[in-house]
Amino acid sequence: MTDPTPDNRRGFLSADQHVRLRNLPRSASWWTRYIRALGPGTNLTQLVAQAPQQLDADLADGRVIGADATLSFEPLAGLAPQTFAWVVRLDDGQLLTLAPGVWLPPGRQRIYFLPRSRWVVHGEAGPEQWDDYRALVLRTQACEPARLEALRAGQLPPAMRPALRAHVRKWWILVLLALVCLAGVVADGTSGIEVQLASGLFFALLGLWAALRIARAYGDASRGKVRASEGPLAIELAITRQGPIYTLAVGGERVRLTDSDRVGALVPTLHEGMPCRLFLAPTSGLFIAIEPLFTTTRLPMRG
Repeated sequence: MTDPTPDNRRGFLSADQHVRLRNLPRSASWWTRYIRALGPGTNLTQLVAQAPQQLDADLADGRVIGADATLSFEPLAGLAPQTFAWVVRLDDGQLLTLAPGVWLPPGRQRIYFLPRSRWVVHGEAGPEQWDDYRALVLRTQACEPARLEALRAGQLPPAMRPALRAHVRKWWILVLLALVCLAGVVADGTSGIEVQLASGLFFALLGLWAALRIARAYGDASRGKVRASEGPLAIELAITRQGPIYTLAVGGERVRLTDSDRVGALVPTLHEGMPCRLFLAPTSGLFIAIEPLFTTTRLPMRG
């Protein structure tokens, strides 16, 4: 994608920006998922939900407004302190939101937004601001520089191994439950032999399946190795009765996030489509860390 800055400075959308916005999905289900993917509990729903109705008029006009603004990653008012989101605040206090697929780092910068939908489509951030963004994503994962260097070398730092074991802590409950149920089936003398065999086989397989997951995670933690995958980041969201389930996809690898991965803090920091390096446990495929690949020498031209 070409740099949209010259067109935006003249007050117009670039051709690439126009095509990308025109091709956004319009279904209600897509927008519901996009709003939820902004972060757990985000209160930007009303602002974002107005955009599809106003987008056609903005595209027909083809104009953008330039203004100085501050982009910050901050806790949302009225919600738990652990709930954060990106907030674009103009100097007069008005709030804007990033358009889907637009990446910007935190800090003060010149931004360009659509006048009706109030979507930010581009910004002129400095190199040091992209370094600040990368540091923010790593900080939410407690991934210090020494730990990151070890991960890049294919090694799992000792300080991160307990977190890997914590991923499968709940599976111990399933193993114990399967053993208890299996013992009950064996001790039951009232059921027929066919029922006992079927029930016993079911609980035995259930326990073995959970035990295998535990063994893989503990084996990865013991060996201390990691594998990495690079590519554009995709954030997949499944809305279930238990709540939203987030899956990160990078370079052909997919990993499901759990509560122990600091979902409430990590997911909102990530920009979908941004080149990233995903670190995984080699056997269990569990999430370890994710690193944005933009630095002062690799800046985006995405708008």
